[in-house]
Amino acid sequence: EKDIVLRLSQKLAAKIEKKLNLEVHLTRTDDRFITLERRTKIAKDKKADLFISLHVNANDLTEVEGFETYVLNFATDRSAMAVAARENAENDKSVSDLQDLLGIIAKNTKIAESRAMAQTMHKSAVSKINEKYKVRDLGVKEAPFWVWVGTDVPSILVEIGFITNEKDAARLGQEAYLEAVADGLVRGLENYVKGF
Repeated sequence: EKDIVLRLSQKLAAKIEKKLNLEVHLTRTDDRFITLERRTKIAKDKKADLFISLHVNANDLTEVEGFETYVLNFATDRSAMAVAARENAENDKSVSDLQDLLGIIAKNTKIAESRAMAQTMHKSAVSKINEKYKVRDLGVKEAPFWVWVGTDVPSILVEIGFITNEKDAARLGQEAYLEAVADGLVRGLENYVKGF
């Protein structure tokens, strides 16, 4: 996952800077681990206007495949909660910290903007990917991710495919697939920015 996501993030950053003339800051530019809290701190320190978190998904059921996007909120279904649990697993927070997360979600004023950004970017990415590949559209979902704790800007988390699915895993290894994902996300970001 880390190698795929790093390649995609570098492609996406270059395309955003070139096409949209926006300044992009990556939380990492090489093979190193950055904690969830540090990722948020980097975004805050850079005074980011948007926060996009890129991931590769996994599932115990190898037939599960597809592309999905998340915004911070209470989980809307069991699969969303499972994804949040996997993404939050690296965090050393206790159960008592969950109350803090719930309070943050309740006070988050950027949920509607995050949802609009997620829907626009997700739709565009799936459309672009489907020009060459047939990707299963799992939609935009809501879940409580620790990576967003402390963010006060529109934020999304994009799961670009399932490494545990044979078809998705094969695509994830292809530069052409990552280019399509990046192109679709940039087009969606452009549409989102123009709408505000």
